[in-house]
Amino acid sequence: MRDPLPMPPHEDMRRSPPMAGIVNGMIGSLALWAIIAGVVVAAN
Repeated sequence: MRDPLPMPPHEDMRRSPPMAGIVNGMIGSLALWAIIAGVVVAAN
């Protein structure tokens, strides 16, 4: 099921429905905020 090579982002966006891109963006943002929060807490 997995492709042997990662697909270019534009190819992936063209095959996927727009909603999948929005959901992936939200998940990525949440992960990024979690990392930032972890760094801030560690700094304190």
